[in-house]
Amino acid sequence: MIKTITIRRLIIPDLPAIERIEAEEFFPDIQGEPLSKKELTNLLVDPDVETIVADSWDGITRAVLGYCVFSKNPGLGWIYIDRIATYPQQAGIGTILIDFLKADLHDTPSLNYINAGIRETNDAALESFTAWGFERSGQYKRGPDMFYDYTLEG
Repeated sequence: MIKTITIRRLIIPDLPAIERIEAEEFFPDIQGEPLSKKELTNLLVDPDVETIVADSWDGITRAVLGYCVFSKNPGLGWIYIDRIATYPQQAGIGTILIDFLKADLHDTPSLNYINAGIRETNDAALESFTAWGFERSGQYKRGPDMFYDYTLEG
């Protein structure tokens, strides 16, 4: 039973758990390719992105249950979600991560909206972002894949 969930920044010991979530949750035809070890390691040093994790503690075991990679541009007023994944799914972990970003949106006067590009084949993400209050705001192609923009206004 999960007792406590904490949202915090990604640290080096989290990488194996993130790699496991990537392997479990990313399928090329639906969500795209899992991040490589090098790409995961770069999340720790890339000055343009932030990565938060949902960390659980039941008094005995600590576990990473999900993560969100995003960037912020207060000058232009946005947070952009690049990647969000949880394991297990349907456990409310994604909602906790999104609520963290929503709090940042509301607490930072220069931020006006959160945006995410979702692959059209990713029905679970399209459903989740709608449930979290995001609205479809556009679409674009990246290579052969169609993506939908989903936006949450602050």
